[in-house]
Amino acid sequence: MVAWLRKVAEDYPRITRLYSIGDTPGGRKLWVLRLTDSPDEEVPRKPQFKYIGNMHGNEVVSREVLLHLASMLASRYRQDDRITHLIDRTDIHIMPSMNPDGYETVRKSIAGHNCSQSCRCSGAMGRLNANGVDLNRNFPDQFDRNPNPNPETDPAVYQPETLAVMQWIDQNHFVLSANLHGGSLVANYPWDEYNPDQPHSAGALSQPPDLATFELLARTYADAHPRMHLGRACGTTNRFYDGITNGAQWYTVAGSMQDWNLAHAECMELTMELSCCKFPDANDLGSFWDENRPALLAFMEQVHVGATGVVRDAATKRPISGATISVDGAEFTVHTTEHGYFWRLLPPGTYTLRV
Repeated sequence: MVAWLRKVAEDYPRITRLYSIGDTPGGRKLWVLRLTDSPDEEVPRKPQFKYIGNMHGNEVVSREVLLHLASMLASRYRQDDRITHLIDRTDIHIMPSMNPDGYETVRKSIAGHNCSQSCRCSGAMGRLNANGVDLNRNFPDQFDRNPNPNPETDPAVYQPETLAVMQWIDQNHFVLSANLHGGSLVANYPWDEYNPDQPHSAGALSQPPDLATFELLARTYADAHPRMHLGRACGTTNRFYDGITNGAQWYTVAGSMQDWNLAHAECMELTMELSCCKFPDANDLGSFWDENRPALLAFMEQVHVGATGVVRDAATKRPISGATISVDGAEFTVHTTEHGYFWRLLPPGTYTLRV
């Protein structure tokens, strides 16, 4: 993986920059490839987008498709109009593996013939990080049901990978994101749990702010995937209407990364499940790339759907940082960046924005 990323960065230095956001407990780097037409500069006018894969180390399809995505974006820049347009207008960040320690655990076990087909497809070996923690249960919980305290006052409770990702997000202004997993075939949107102060029944919708936008985003990915939108790819146990689901409506998770992105960072993140088998045979990986390539591109383009602009002081014309942008009739609000820019993702329509 590292060699692949370095090769892409070396071959296309004009539009890429490879950097690490931190180290894992096993001493491995958390690598990110940035793709934009000014990769060594701040580009405040562009919305930031991120993909994160392999959060669970044994779910490897995400890792592979993101490596292929990075290579395709870089190699087809100035050759493919759609990709050129995307890179010129977007600040893209791709992290193929958030849990390289877990990946190495299961990879070595498979190489040593210590992991059966059942272990590979539905087992838990390599799911956790090197400290035995599920990273998708390790983020601060918006409803305080996760026992983890504030990371600023007690960082020891949080894993190095979790802290690195939270700091990375805080240092940027990501607008749209996807966390790619395996084990099913569905596009999952927040919330992942229920508000304990509100009555609910099992299997009910845990409605996020701006449900219409989240459903649009989820359907964008599912509809561009040849099988996901069918909603029945993994047999009778996992059936999803139109290939999308609300997180808590499927099963509840406290401390998930997608919920933290929305609650803390105003970033609309979804969790995409890309394969029924978590660690398929290497010979099958090419077909997963073929299936997910159009969906990955279509989802990235959604970072430009909705309202965008810059807020300036009427007298001085200087940009205003931290201005609140609200949409009449919608609960979700966003704030301007330090340069005064904002992006508010919305389905097509007519809206009233207030600053």
